[in-house]
Amino acid sequence: MKKTLLTILATLGFAGNANADFYDGCDIPPDKDVQVHNVVSVSGDEDGPQVNYTGIVKYVPEPGIFILGAFGATDGKPNDPVFGLGYVIDKELGKGSEYLSILPMLQGAVHLDGSGVALLPTLLATAMIGPVTIDPRVQVPIDVDQEGLHPQALAVGATTGVQVAENLRIGLDVVGSYAFEARQASAPDFTAIMRYDLQPRGTSWLEFEIGSDTNGNAHAAAQYRMSF
Repeated sequence: MKKTLLTILATLGFAGNANADFYDGCDIPPDKDVQVHNVVSVSGDEDGPQVNYTGIVKYVPEPGIFILGAFGATDGKPNDPVFGLGYVIDKELGKGSEYLSILPMLQGAVHLDGSGVALLPTLLATAMIGPVTIDPRVQVPIDVDQEGLHPQALAVGATTGVQVAENLRIGLDVVGSYAFEARQASAPDFTAIMRYDLQPRGTSWLEFEIGSDTNGNAHAAAQYRMSF
């Protein structure tokens, strides 16, 4: 997988970090239509630590329609800007807060070096059953240049979370991938996550995570998310 694609995945937090309702994806309160993420992360390898900032804006102009835009920088160098368009499908599983949300989405990024674009077809889902959330996802990063489309890998992951207090959730994310060109599967990456709601119904919250990034390096992140 090309480094540019790894950068895109790391910027969005979709291949290496948690997703869907518990942390991402479908979770915009029904009376809100905009959500903003501010994420600061640190990862390290043999060359030393890298500091990344990512800003993500999610917009729901009408029920079902889901629009995403993201920008960021790593050690002061701008990352490729990212866009996304999807449609949210909600289905109640029972009484109360139990439900299933499915979000098929096409994400993409424009390479700042002019080499082309990258696409990331993504399928996110959230199952909320009592205090437990299960957030599976499937992604296929595709590089696009003058020679056509070049699928890079298949990435499969899931986040399992548990509400342990009225405003506190903890969870574990697991993700693995299979590189098409190398015909090789990666070892799974694990990330522990904690979400603390500052306001009820997911209006705003803090999130902390520690584990490994999309390159398998040590990774830690903190984010503040707000909806309005």
